Amino acid sequence: MNSSAAVLSVTQKLDEIFKPWNRSDAPGVVVGVSHRGQVIYRRGFGLASIEHATANTPATRMRIGSTTKQFCAFGIMLLAEEGKLDIDQPVRTYLPELTNVAGDPTLLQLMHHTSGLRDPMFAAFFINHGLYGHMPAGGSLQLIKRFKERNFAPGERMAYSNAGYTLLTLVTERVSGMKWEEFLAQRVFSVLGMKDTTLLRSDTHIVPNMATLHMLEPDGSWRRGIYPTDEVLGSGGMISTLDDMLAWCAHLRSPQKKVGNDATWDKMLERQTYRSGLQAGYCLGIARDRYRGLETIHHAGATFGAQCQMLVVPKHELDIVIMANRMDL
Repeated sequence: MNSSAAVLSVTQKLDEIFKPWNRSDAPGVVVGVSHRGQVIYRRGFGLASIEHATANTPATRMRIGSTTKQFCAFGIMLLAEEGKLDIDQPVRTYLPELTNVAGDPTLLQLMHHTSGLRDPMFAAFFINHGLYGHMPAGGSLQLIKRFKERNFAPGERMAYSNAGYTLLTLVTERVSGMKWEEFLAQRVFSVLGMKDTTLLRSDTHIVPNMATLHMLEPDGSWRRGIYPTDEVLGSGGMISTLDDMLAWCAHLRSPQKKVGNDATWDKMLERQTYRSGLQAGYCLGIARDRYRGLETIHHAGATFGAQCQMLVVPKHELDIVIMANRMDL
């Protein structure tokens, strides 16, 4: 079988997998696959907007949710590379207003999800008697400053924490003197040609060419997905496209880096070791696992009305990005 026939076969098989979402009356998904530097699959399915009957295309911007976290950690590591911060210092070193228990974890523990910090969004949920109230900009930090207890001592164990990455975003801004999205655009996105990637701090904001977020109702209808805060930061606030994310994947596994030195990337992909000696697959905003004997580098993401999965198989130079503007995919 020649290479063109092989690609056609892969295309047909993947088209069949995503056929259920190839609809003109519902939100859908965009899918990109690159093999050895060549994009072999690049498709959009379903609607970017039910309201305007606009189709998803490979160029449609999507929320990537917690897949953002690796970019947040990378920004911190770039500042560490320049000697502007120390990841082994407590977060209060850079956010001195954290005079309580929230100031104790180190930046590294925040990146590893071993800080023990509670999530201010859940605190707001309980304060509002089981309802999500809209969190204004600055609200998360104000709540975190008031915390007198934590779930566990820093470094004791791992518990996934969006709050930690919110604080890491604020540290990046304090140390760099720039907005987080401006810092990443200048230092990372422009270098890698990721021209359609940025931070969208609130789902109430409007940006060009972005898919509407959709939440499925029990009766089969749809409502708009809006995460109830004006500061979706480095924990899950980015929007991107297939081409931009595939460019990031290619750079991540490439031995020739355009940004970040070898020590920075070694740390980014270093598995953490707990006090018990157990080694975990979670690194700095990104995970390393094995599937069918092959190493994979990946991170999923989700928010109200969107999902994302980024998967890299270094040995086969295989990069996969899937982004959806619906929660039930």
